[in-house]
Amino acid sequence: MKKVLQHIREKTEIFSQKSLFGYLADDRIPAGDRLQFAPCMAHFVFSFMDINRFLLPDMQDDSEYQKLVNIHASEDAWHWPWYLHDLQQMNMDPVLPVSDVLRFLWGESTRASRLLSYRCVSMIAGASSVQKLAIVETIEMTGKVFLECTAALCAAWPDAPGKLLYFGQNHADCETGHHMGTAGIMHYLESIKLDAAEREECLVLVDELFMLYGNFVDEMLAFAENMNSDAEGRFAVIGALQD
Repeated sequence: MKKVLQHIREKTEIFSQKSLFGYLADDRIPAGDRLQFAPCMAHFVFSFMDINRFLLPDMQDDSEYQKLVNIHASEDAWHWPWYLHDLQQMNMDPVLPVSDVLRFLWGESTRASRLLSYRCVSMIAGASSVQKLAIVETIEMTGKVFLECTAALCAAWPDAPGKLLYFGQNHADCETGHHMGTAGIMHYLESIKLDAAEREECLVLVDELFMLYGNFVDEMLAFAENMNSDAEGRFAVIGALQD
């Protein structure tokens, strides 16, 4: 597993160079405008709530690997209230017809986020407990990169509309990049022995996840650049499904 974890670290370094993260750090752009992609994360946020509640956990499997996955899933399943809180704080919570919401959530502007969620479901459904560990580590590391950037933005936002929970330090403090609540976790994970076939299977999953997350953050950047912070509710028409 040590080689898999090293591969995840290398891919994380590449991922951290994505244009979205430079955009989030660009103080020439008003802080609120840099977070205008927030509504297009809705499908991702709530899909991962369900992935952590219903797919990653397996209470019938009492292996040590699955227990670690269960720890991660039980903690990450409950971050969605912070996301809704932040939408309200940032005035990104307009009253919209349900039909407009559905057109937006399943429109072109959230295509990459949906593909990420669906592929994760497929991966997890066929994954062994050790493959789930590789999947979780990848999810944790991409989340860590993203949340460190948004937390830094929030910390330097002098006229922020209020304390942000999902995008601020509150959430970043929960994302160590590794499994929650487990002492000495890296030493334990690195000590897991994989044969060549198991290692290759994990590496394939890791590479696909980083590709999908890369597409997702590219989509968020494109969305933010197309938004106008003065147009409340405009997000619902960007890339929305058309009859």
